[in-house]
Amino acid sequence: MQNLIYYPNIEIQNERWLKFGLLYLNQLHQIAPVSSDVNNSRIYKILSDQTDLLDHYRPENFNHKSRAVDKAMIIIERYLNNPDYYSDLLKVGNIRSFWENENTHTYFIYEEKFNPYFCQFLLSRNIATQSRKGILVNQHLGAIYMTILADEVGHEYGYSPITDDPNLYNIADYLLQRTAPVSNTVKKFKNATSKIILKIPRDIDKISIEEFIRVRNSTNFKKYQKAFHDSLSNFNSQIENGNENIEFVNSYKNAYLDFSSHISLLSLNCLNFTMGTSILLNSPSYTNSDFFQKVLVQGGICTLGAAISLKKIYNDTKTQRLTRRYLTEINNLK
Repeated sequence: MQNLIYYPNIEIQNERWLKFGLLYLNQLHQIAPVSSDVNNSRIYKILSDQTDLLDHYRPENFNHKSRAVDKAMIIIERYLNNPDYYSDLLKVGNIRSFWENENTHTYFIYEEKFNPYFCQFLLSRNIATQSRKGILVNQHLGAIYMTILADEVGHEYGYSPITDDPNLYNIADYLLQRTAPVSNTVKKFKNATSKIILKIPRDIDKISIEEFIRVRNSTNFKKYQKAFHDSLSNFNSQIENGNENIEFVNSYKNAYLDFSSHISLLSLNCLNFTMGTSILLNSPSYTNSDFFQKVLVQGGICTLGAAISLKKIYNDTKTQRLTRRYLTEINNLK
């Protein structure tokens, strides 16, 4: 949670989610071309001026865009050729008809985020509308491309993707099996989601954004936030590597207890919510161990996903860590 890249939009529209970010995130990178700056909101400008939360990633790297475009075109073509097969993934009817309908072309992608081939590809298949400074596409289609672009940027710079949309989180897990850089080695992983419980003020909507900024900028806040982040990273690494020592679970809980005391500066009356992290387990047999089943699953810390085969070598710990994806959904708090 120290260096994250947000997708699919440039700005986070949900103020509740922004307040979460001020408390729990170190830095949030947003894929924002220079031409989008004129549309920055008042809150966005306040956060940029008064905190270190937000950072622009300018999509000027041609290689990032080219790799994202190449992968997106393969996936989009696959969807168009098998619209009924993939309808469940996107929770729509016929994908081709849905994407071709100009009335659904409401998602704007700035031209700086793709190369000319992508525009030609989409227009030739009648699934995009040309617009000034970019293209308009169906929201599902735009989200797929931005998921892939965020993944490419994340792997290059060490950013883990984060979204507040559970549908995109599920799509991203599926795209782990996409057209990754091919090697002759295929390694099998088990996909799991670690779930951690976080606190947020019950009256979050009544507390001003300025109060959250005040707490973030308070003495020692970033020190304890970093300790929490380091402990969480170690927590996920231990699960990925199949550790069966309860100490790493307890260590994480203690670090979070220390950090969560700062949340009380905003309100003593807090609610719990869950943040999910998609991780890949090195040893598929780990999921059969008593520790995994009794401590992690029954303790509500992990849920198990499907097995995944990736045409990619993950011997490098850093590379595997970058496959982590974060979902934080706090819209349903009551």
